[in-house]
Amino acid sequence: MEAHPFSVHFPVALLLVAGVSYGVSLFRDTAFFRRAGLYLHLLGVSGLVLAILTGRAAQAAARSQHPPEDLIRQHELSGYVVLWLAAMLLVWVWLRPKATRREFMAITLILAAVLGLLIWDASLGGTLVYRYGIGVDAPPALPVP
Repeated sequence: MEAHPFSVHFPVALLLVAGVSYGVSLFRDTAFFRRAGLYLHLLGVSGLVLAILTGRAAQAAARSQHPPEDLIRQHELSGYVVLWLAAMLLVWVWLRPKATRREFMAITLILAAVLGLLIWDASLGGTLVYRYGIGVDAPPALPVP
């Protein structure tokens, strides 16, 4: 169950830096920033797949803690939406290496919206951990004197 909290941070960071790289490529017309953004985007989508796989394992392990099912479903669904949107955007970038400036601006703005959804999804995950204690081991009982 501990793999999920560790794996979720990588796609957030990688996709954020990919968005920054795409944004920089709008102002500095070099192939380096577009290519760097593409590779970071690819790694970020791969990290999303890993985060979802570890999340499914964590969900199965957390059943004994009786998590709020509606919150779990929201967290799971938004994770899948983020994955599919980021993957479709990655395909767009991959298929259009010579995209126009206008197209690349659209790509950057869509990725920013996907990151917003990803941050909201992370907030749901944080609520599960910090409000409901899902995935947190109870501290050992203190001896009574």
